[in-house]
Amino acid sequence: MPPGNITFTQVSAGHNFSLAISTQGNIYAWGRNDHGQLGNGTVGGSASRPTLVKTPDGVTFTQVSAGERHALALASNHRLYAWGDNFYGQTGSSTNVGTTTPITEPTPVRAGDMFDNITQISAGGSHSLAVSMKQEVLAWGSNERGELGYDQATGDSQPHPDPLIVKTITYNPKITQVSAGGEFGRGYSLAIDSSGAVYAWGDNQFGQLGDGSLQSPTRPKQIYYLPHNITQVSAGYGHSLALTSDNYVYAWGSNINGELGPIINVGTDPTARPHPLAANAIPGTITQICAGSSRSIALNDAHQAYTWGNNNSSPSSTPTLVPAGAQPSSFSQVSIGRAHYLGLGTDQKVYGWGSNAFGQLGNTAASPVLTQVTPIAVTDPQLAITSVTFGSTPITNYQADAATGVWSFDVPQHPIGSVNVVITWTKNDIVQTPITIVYTYKNSFTVRFNLAGAPGTTPAAQTIPNGGNLVWPNPNPTWTGHQFTGWFTADGTP
Repeated sequence: MPPGNITFTQVSAGHNFSLAISTQGNIYAWGRNDHGQLGNGTVGGSASRPTLVKTPDGVTFTQVSAGERHALALASNHRLYAWGDNFYGQTGSSTNVGTTTPITEPTPVRAGDMFDNITQISAGGSHSLAVSMKQEVLAWGSNERGELGYDQATGDSQPHPDPLIVKTITYNPKITQVSAGGEFGRGYSLAIDSSGAVYAWGDNQFGQLGDGSLQSPTRPKQIYYLPHNITQVSAGYGHSLALTSDNYVYAWGSNINGELGPIINVGTDPTARPHPLAANAIPGTITQICAGSSRSIALNDAHQAYTWGNNNSSPSSTPTLVPAGAQPSSFSQVSIGRAHYLGLGTDQKVYGWGSNAFGQLGNTAASPVLTQVTPIAVTDPQLAITSVTFGSTPITNYQADAATGVWSFDVPQHPIGSVNVVITWTKNDIVQTPITIVYTYKNSFTVRFNLAGAPGTTPAAQTIPNGGNLVWPNPNPTWTGHQFTGWFTADGTP
């Protein structure tokens, strides 16, 4: 597959890195790698274009979530994997807990029935959340601020690598979505139940739990200031967003840079209580919301993205349409990192804008020091064939069709029987495992004319036995502007 043919189904922006799932179920990562968050088995440096996350044999992924310095991924069989920083056990592994040594490639999160039935995931600053098929919440990692919901008197500083069911939600409701927010060591959690009610727990320094206070509960509390028709929640670094079934966005928490947007009916109420954004502040029907670090983004049914809050230049509480620039501005999904944005285009390509200090926009032509104001296409992963060998015969005339993604080359002469075809290749200049396929030379073959749609006539196909010769076709092939002069063998002799 040559560059330009990889398409994607989901994106997720982490603190200073980015993730995306391809239509083949592979995960690509780019940006900062100081904690192994690129999942390619290395630590350190950064990548300014997508690199393939190491994938366990036979695994394809359907969801991915980028946290501050770690990542979660859900496989098609509902098994959960994680990698990156594991200081608090946020990858669900007891390996390297309490150290600066990360998990550098996707590792199963606890074997057994509990983690073979996950339906939704969310990676936070230093903790992780998941929803099971039984609609229970599972939590692990840091519990400094009570973000795991274990109901201690206060949070604790001990790592919690073993995921546990959050059993402290009142009346054990059926949970449909979770969102893990906050910064490293200061996390909080949001959850929606099947009735549309929202629960919150953990760090509440900025009122991001929406209960009207600044106290940090260690067990889930229902946000009674919200209506019971919430369909989405998003936990940012210090503020939160919720979307209702009747197209209202509610916001609460920190508002230093206008990240709550044009909220109304505030009066003397603190922003620690949810308030709706002004009607029609975002045109159309809203399909997605996302809270980041002092910034917010929403997507409507016209596939337009609107942002507000800290936009790296002049903060504003007014939702502003993301400009198209030289790239499409039609998105099917969006995500926010610390200071960069990702958008999945309706063309199934990935676009990025905002900060590119660590290559998190994934475009090799983008400046690493300037802020990208308009979306720019993420550079496709670069694939290249370096050699093809039929048995002991090297092939030098292989080429790629950029329109179809097909690699082609002439087959050399060979005795009847099977031969190993070995293909060596690289991805982003990194040597990959060679591919070996078996090609069988049969005792006969068929020759057909192909005019590729050009005007003309073709004779019937001929089947030639081993050692036989082609006969002159009758009638002669015709092709406007061309003349048939005879057959040629592989070595060019008539």
